[in-house]
Amino acid sequence: MRSNNTQQITPMKIIKFSLFSSVILILNACSKEDIPTTQPAPAATNAPTTATPTPNFATVGPAGVCFAIKSFVDVPPVGGFDFPTIEVGTVGASFWDENANTLVDAGAINCNEKSLTKYENNSYLFVPSASEIAGIDLQSGTTWNVAGAATVASFSYYNTQPIPLTDELQLAETANKSEPLSVSVGTVVYADSVQFQIADSEGHSVLHVEVANTGSTTFTPTELSTLTSGQMSVVVAPYNYILQTFERPIFFVNITTRSKMMTLE
Repeated sequence: MRSNNTQQITPMKIIKFSLFSSVILILNACSKEDIPTTQPAPAATNAPTTATPTPNFATVGPAGVCFAIKSFVDVPPVGGFDFPTIEVGTVGASFWDENANTLVDAGAINCNEKSLTKYENNSYLFVPSASEIAGIDLQSGTTWNVAGAATVASFSYYNTQPIPLTDELQLAETANKSEPLSVSVGTVVYADSVQFQIADSEGHSVLHVEVANTGSTTFTPTELSTLTSGQMSVVVAPYNYILQTFERPIFFVNITTRSKMMTLE
């Protein structure tokens, strides 16, 4: 029985879980602070002492967001076979109506010559397939082409901001709720802020938003006590963004994610 359950956890399932967790982490765990109207300063040696707020995209009227995610997924052994860390590039986009509560059609969208899939709620996402597991190459920036629709003007934009870089995710395989839990990705560069999240299988999560280029954080026993014991997903997501206007404000967000599964007792 144990062998059958293990075989159900395929690398592609873990990759897709990681990607969707990353999207949710960035788009839903947003700061309520006002969005700056100018581009944040690039990550520098003298990092700011407060975190740059994640833009709360859905509170600025008919805005839009185009995001690129470089994910590094640590896949647990399957059937006794060890997998190397898998690197995956994906992109997505969303555009809101004038009331900032409904996503609208933006026509055909492609990024770096890859077509995004439009879903029923008008969100767009490119998800790598089993035959193209590495997804989109994000090393040289992202070139966006949006065809436009009734309420979204067409535009093209080449985002040259680099994807944030990190070292490998350092995390214990098993941790105890009664002890502090440290999560580290070593050196981080090109990040305006860094998000650290632990989430359990029942939808509870704990989130830290740290200042630019922060490589580690520690979750307290009090925070861990809000989670249900068992398997956890841990995602570290450094990000940067730039604001451009094409008849409506469009946020171009670059994210790197490092993710692992662990057990919390």
